[in-house]
This record gives sequence, structure tokens and C-alpha cells, in this order.
Amino acid sequence: MARKKKAGRPLGRAKDKLLSVRVPKRMWDLLRQAAWDNDRRSVSREVESRLDYTFGRKGSGFDLSPHLKPLVDAFAFTARYIEAQFGRRWHENKFTGRELARAISQVIAEFSSGADDVTPPKIVERAKTHIAGEKAYLAHPGDEEAKGIIMSLRLARGPHELKNAPYLEWEHQLWKIRRDLERLEQKRKK
Repeated sequence: MARKKKAGRPLGRAKDKLLSVRVPKRMWDLLRQAAWDNDRRSVSREVESRLDYTFGRKGSGFDLSPHLKPLVDAFAFTARYIEAQFGRRWHENKFTGRELARAISQVIAEFSSGADDVTPPKIVERAKTHIAGEKAYLAHPGDEEAKGIIMSLRLARGPHELKNAPYLEWEHQLWKIRRDLERLEQKRKK
């Protein structure tokens, strides 16, 4: 008979601090439902996740720089606006997703219009060793980096996929993003 894996704190994670908070019954019920919907996690983990979001980590595993918070908020506003205007969600309709990407591009362009428009030296150096080749990389570095981001998300491993190996927080965050995006794909297919 297979041995049941011991539950508890992940390897390498410090013991958490206890926070006691009173909430109205309605909020407690909402937290319990959200915890269940989010991979049947505990209410404590749901609250921790929501605090991470509030403080700007946004599931990346890293603190969100102050210059990125307005960008993330503009992205979310643009997504809600486009979905409302088009009557479809970005992950359910390729047309909506494509037009959302264009709208976000325009918003970014508008609010960075006064910035310099030169290729950063770091990009020029990266192009010299990039797998796509210097010319191809310099033609569209964002597209080339997007391929790496997509690969990182598609290959992210969850805690259940590791056998007693150390599991880093950033790796867990990538896996959660992948899991949530794949859930959207599965819902669309139903």
C-alpha cells in the first residue's frame, strides 16, 4: 500500500505568523467559497493570496515595482472595458483577445509617448547570443521574449509534480498562473 504524503509546511518555508481577524459572516462565507473555488485551499491560504494581491505581488512571486502597479491596473481596466463592449471574454473569443492586446498596446503607447525611443544596450547585448539570431531578435525582441514567457508558463511544475525536491516560491507562482490559464482553456472547451 502506498504511503500517504505528509501534509505541512513546504520545504524551505519559514513558519508563518498567526493573524487573528474578525469578519462578518457574509465575508467569511465569501472567503470559504473563494478558497474552495481556488483549488480547494484553506481559508488561511485564500486570505494570504488576497493580501499578496493587495500588496502588489500579483502572483508573480516578486514585489511589484511602483511603476508597474498603474500598468497592471490599466491592463485590468482595459480588459474589463473591452470584454464589456464586445460581449465576450478574451479567453473565449480570439477576436476579443486580439483586440484586447491591441487596446492594451495603445494604452501603453499613449502613456509612454514622452519616453525615449532607443533600443536599450542590454537588448543589443542579448541579441548577440539569443537563439533566434541577432537580426531576428532585434526585429521583434518583445515577440522573442514572449516565446520564453509562454514556455516558462507551459513548463511550470506544480508541487504534486516534484518528488521531495526543493520547491521555490517563484516556481509555485508560475505554476499557479499556468493552472489558472489552463482552467480558463478547459472552461472554454466545455
